[in-house]
Amino acid sequence: MNVEYNNEYWEAYKEVNALFCDAAMQIIEPGDTVWVQDYQLMLLPAMLQERVFDISIGYFLHIPFPSYELFRSLPERAEILNGLLGADLVAFHTHSYMHHFISAVYRVLGLDCTMDEIQLDRRIVEVDAFPMGINYEQYYDAILQPEVKEKANELKTILGEQKLMISVDRLDYSKGILLRLKSFDEFLSNHPEYREKVSFVMVVSPSRDTVEKYADLKTEIDQMVGAINGKYSTLEWMPVHYFYRSFPFDEVTALYYIADIALVTPLRDGMNLVAKEYLAAKRDRPGVLILSEMAGAANELSDAIIVNPTDTQEIEDAIVQALEMPEEEQLKSLKAMQEIIFVQTVQQWATDFIDELRGIKNKMIIRIMSVDLLNII
Repeated sequence: MNVEYNNEYWEAYKEVNALFCDAAMQIIEPGDTVWVQDYQLMLLPAMLQERVFDISIGYFLHIPFPSYELFRSLPERAEILNGLLGADLVAFHTHSYMHHFISAVYRVLGLDCTMDEIQLDRRIVEVDAFPMGINYEQYYDAILQPEVKEKANELKTILGEQKLMISVDRLDYSKGILLRLKSFDEFLSNHPEYREKVSFVMVVSPSRDTVEKYADLKTEIDQMVGAINGKYSTLEWMPVHYFYRSFPFDEVTALYYIADIALVTPLRDGMNLVAKEYLAAKRDRPGVLILSEMAGAANELSDAIIVNPTDTQEIEDAIVQALEMPEEEQLKSLKAMQEIIFVQTVQQWATDFIDELRGIKNKMIIRIMSVDLLNII
């Protein structure tokens, strides 16, 4: 494990949270409900709790919360936890992230968690898991739109009649893009019978490419794509179609629809909505999802082919399994996963979170009234 530490980064992080708090204070009033999102604002809940009376604060972390053994290496570990405990509800995508947080609170701050409640001096903080979903109907019905259907036909013509495997990511070292390309290279090397029969369509959305590490990653991706295409391409076939740009909705849903396989193999991911978008956009067309066990979505989508994203042999074997899977089996697995994501949509995710946050506020009111009544008696 290599943890880079620079105190200037921490000071800047605190300053950003304080500035955000100042800006939020201009619109927040007593009685309001405030929902704080993601790792950039871990100190904000406590800042707001100190400055505004009678507000209900929820916090949701969109990335995995690290295990205690990793989290303990941070010098500011206690400050981060105390910042989060300013919220009335702290929530995560999965129960495993939730339990990592509870473990850290116990081992760093010495606070017990009973029935997913952390008892502070004057408050109780609830901890829970809410798996985030997508706008299911938007993706499921996308191919019914004339512009999406036209784009699907256009892409199929451009990309050819061979089997299509896709991946869609933003430029980030956590997405496992290089290992994915290495796996595809090994697949073509070890299975020459599939050459000219399978193409890999890789969409990478630009992200932070002015930062040195991200620029270096892009260079490595460019070089690896060039090497694979240089090694295996023929006059009629290109193994890797690489797009370094963002795809608009009509293009990405058209690509999902025509793709025979989606290769979603992040090294670590809080949820990964691409997997869910692909499943929904397939509608009733066969397709196979190969999914990293390190993505939060793997907890829900057990009918996918689950792989270790660092094991190139396992990914290679999964590609072969997906290519050889009968259509009937593909449709059965697809339907089972669609039924899950149809229920747990992004709208349901937000509703469940806000409902629980309101319930916590009502419980606190009842507890305060009970204490007051006991004092009167």
